[in-house]
Amino acid sequence: MTDFLAGKHTVYIDFSLFYENVAFGYVSGNIELIIIPQIGDSFSFNFTGIELPSDVPNSLFLKVTNRIIPLVDDDIISISLDDAWLSSEKEARYTIEALEKKYNLFGNIYDVSST
Repeated sequence: MTDFLAGKHTVYIDFSLFYENVAFGYVSGNIELIIIPQIGDSFSFNFTGIELPSDVPNSLFLKVTNRIIPLVDDDIISISLDDAWLSSEKEARYTIEALEKKYNLFGNIYDVSST
């Protein structure tokens, strides 16, 4: 159960990843936050502690674009984030990997060979 007034909040997030105008995949899952984000707030995903190639950024910043607050107190708040626009397929793959490892999120990679 989510306590909307105090403590931690379970929040479901989702966003898509792109590189060079190619839809690469999406990331989703539940995270624990100490505040409920507002539209326009930014999420900072820091990948410190995750081994990444030197040409792959060690963080990702995405703005909250939408949120759904449930009417019953045992539902999870849903947050949509901006699309992540990355510079290469390599960067997109490592970003999904880092999000899965550090934040326990689920990454789904589309079949980019058919594009």
